[in-house]
Amino acid sequence: MLETIFEVGINALEMFIVVFFITQDLGCKYTGARKYIGFFATWLVLFAELCIMNHYVTLETIGAYIPVLIYFIYALIQLKGSIVLKIWVAVLTQAILYGIAICTNMIFCNLLGYTPAQLIDSFNATRIIFVLTTKVILIVFVWAMLKYKRKNPIDEKTWIMLMFVPAISVISLGFLLKAAMIHHDIMQYVAFGMVCIVLANVMMYYFFGVLNKDYETSMKLNLLEQQNSDAKRNIEASEAFVNQMRTVKHDIKHQMLIIRKYIEEGNCENAKQYVDDLLDTYIPDMQSFVKTDNEAFDAIVNAKLAVCRRKHIYMEVKYDDNALDCMEDFDIAVLFGNLLDNAVEAAEKTKKRHISLTVTTEGEYMSAVISNSINKSVLEENKTLRTSKANKNDHGIGLRTVRATVDKYDGFIEFSEEHGEFFCHVMISLNQ
Repeated sequence: MLETIFEVGINALEMFIVVFFITQDLGCKYTGARKYIGFFATWLVLFAELCIMNHYVTLETIGAYIPVLIYFIYALIQLKGSIVLKIWVAVLTQAILYGIAICTNMIFCNLLGYTPAQLIDSFNATRIIFVLTTKVILIVFVWAMLKYKRKNPIDEKTWIMLMFVPAISVISLGFLLKAAMIHHDIMQYVAFGMVCIVLANVMMYYFFGVLNKDYETSMKLNLLEQQNSDAKRNIEASEAFVNQMRTVKHDIKHQMLIIRKYIEEGNCENAKQYVDDLLDTYIPDMQSFVKTDNEAFDAIVNAKLAVCRRKHIYMEVKYDDNALDCMEDFDIAVLFGNLLDNAVEAAEKTKKRHISLTVTTEGEYMSAVISNSINKSVLEENKTLRTSKANKNDHGIGLRTVRATVDKYDGFIEFSEEHGEFFCHVMISLNQ
């Protein structure tokens, strides 16, 4: 009875630590009841799976891989980050958990003369000390890994390469354990090899966090340069608008005198034509400016509207109030600044010269759809949308920063084409 209570309690503690680590590492999409229900439901499922496997299997084989699927499903439903990142964290978590348990087992066996099976099957003071030591080491590892966790996402190819390290580690640990069970005389070498595998995974996690800080700094520098360039364009557009308003103010008296003369002479047709000419000259520039509840969005969109006017591109904007409350001003500038720059560059090469921007809320997501006219398919020739400019390092930054921003808010981005229009659809979670 006492053994059962001890094993059940230890299993519950271990799974709680694991779910806590994954949740803290990736971050939860939700708040309130949904967050806690998802957490405890996953904990119960993992706890039940571990108890069942421990009851029927002395040393887990398949049981070491089933939790990875549960971790991933939990991350997919409840947590932030890309799918590839979630797979990586799920696999890495199991590699560390499995590695610590097996390494501690091997070390105790070497020190005390037990076999791996004997240490697991027995229930005595040694077994209790072994299990508690394993959990203390796990807690220390979790604390250290969360302290140095990465802050920004990287490209999916890198994630896929990284996933192989913990995945291979789990397989290797399983084979090493089997070797130690068959050949007891090599247990000390097996234990050393296992410790090295676990440390390699932890060091990879740590150094990835360090390298990612360099990536983050580089990305911020690129964004600041781009923001500076956008600011210059915004200033130029604002100065042009102010100068135009001064011209309107300066000329308005003379324009009114001419209209009055036409009216006094009874020449209504000339007066009407003169008014139409004035509307064509001034009103298109004045009516294009938008005003929403988001100043950052207004600044970016109005700057792009000014550019569109100069390039004779028709741009329409639709916006739902509070749609962008989930995003920081800097990220709004990066997202819409880059996407609208791309749309303007593409639209000015077409006869239709049209851009549309729609920002709405759809359930728990902000939806932004940017479309622009095209002469021919872009995706057929360039599915990955790589820049065609000579300096790819500089000119490829825009879309990379857009993808990084979308990933930051646990969103997704997709591109499509239809009826001579190129569409970019961004969805970002409102639960930040």
